[in-house]
Amino acid sequence: MSKIQACLYVVLLLTVCLLFSSNIVVAETSTIWNKAYGMYGSGRQVIQTVEGGYAIAGYTDGKCLLLKIDSSGRREWSQTYGNGFFSCLVQTVDGGYALAGSGDMNFVKTDSEGNMEWSKNYTNSGVPFQINSVIQTSESGYVLAGCVSENLPSLEWDWTIKTNSYGDIMWNKTFGLSRGNSIAQVILQTSDGGYVLAANHNFSKLDSGGNIQWTTNAVIASSLIKTDDGGYLLTAGNGGGLIKFDGEGNREWSNVYRFNGAKWSFLHSAAQTDVGGYILAGVTYPIYDGLGWVLKISENGTLEGEASFPPESGINNGINSIIEADDGNYVFTGFKNAPDRKGLLWVAKVTPASVIPEFPSWTILPLLIVVTLIGVTVRNKIRKNWLE
Repeated sequence: MSKIQACLYVVLLLTVCLLFSSNIVVAETSTIWNKAYGMYGSGRQVIQTVEGGYAIAGYTDGKCLLLKIDSSGRREWSQTYGNGFFSCLVQTVDGGYALAGSGDMNFVKTDSEGNMEWSKNYTNSGVPFQINSVIQTSESGYVLAGCVSENLPSLEWDWTIKTNSYGDIMWNKTFGLSRGNSIAQVILQTSDGGYVLAANHNFSKLDSGGNIQWTTNAVIASSLIKTDDGGYLLTAGNGGGLIKFDGEGNREWSNVYRFNGAKWSFLHSAAQTDVGGYILAGVTYPIYDGLGWVLKISENGTLEGEASFPPESGINNGINSIIEADDGNYVFTGFKNAPDRKGLLWVAKVTPASVIPEFPSWTILPLLIVVTLIGVTVRNKIRKNWLE
């Protein structure tokens, strides 16, 4: 064997080793920590707190739950607040928390240790309010968006409430039909003091008094975020759909995602990343069992990588909320099934490498081309030497 042939074999060997070693690195470093905390239930939203840990709103054993963990995933404390579930939370300017959802206390304000300061139970003509989104406004009040229904999940209509800092209602609005499946899902405050509201099939801009300024057709929303370019990204509660809007509600692009051709895929949450693009999360069903699903996409919606998190036991995993932490890693919450098929509240922290491999598959083809060119060059060199 000539020296040139030997070099070629070394290049091929190194290429193969690099491919396999990169997969090993991803497998070993993808999960930083993975916790269930022995709680039956589900995490519905996770936020990073000002002190660097995380707070999770959800439910456990039929009770509304606030769970506080440190940056390493260790539980610091947890509190329950009555029957029902929390869908959403925000850390307030005083370091406490405002949590909202459904149950006998559908809006709760706590101090920084989770001790309840006050609670509200809003109803519309005696019909309970299911709150899907809460924000603290620039003047330290709150805006809540959701729906009321006499017979869930039928006869639902949207309801949005503006309160002062003590939860007293200042105004309330409904934007859909007075009766008929119009659910407000997410509300955000805009720089002009107004709001954007994502509801069933509608994306609307409201002024500071809750009056509609414009509205456009959309999908059934599951999450809505502001983007760095002044627009908005809306994820679909069904079908794995995604829509990017500019700041005036004009659609810029849309896309639909499926995990490896899965029959059903659902996006539940989105966040913009510091490296550009977005991180998405939800659940996908390749056959019947649900898998936790995380995707990284570019700023124009191109899929850059994805990962699934199969259940360790039971039949389903699902992710309800994902954020990018200050250290650039991703933290998500949702549910996973225990051996008795009763769901466990789930919180995990993973590296970007778990979604986008350190040695992406798209580099394989260029490597093969390079190796082929080297092989052709070596072959021609050997043939030339032989002819001479």
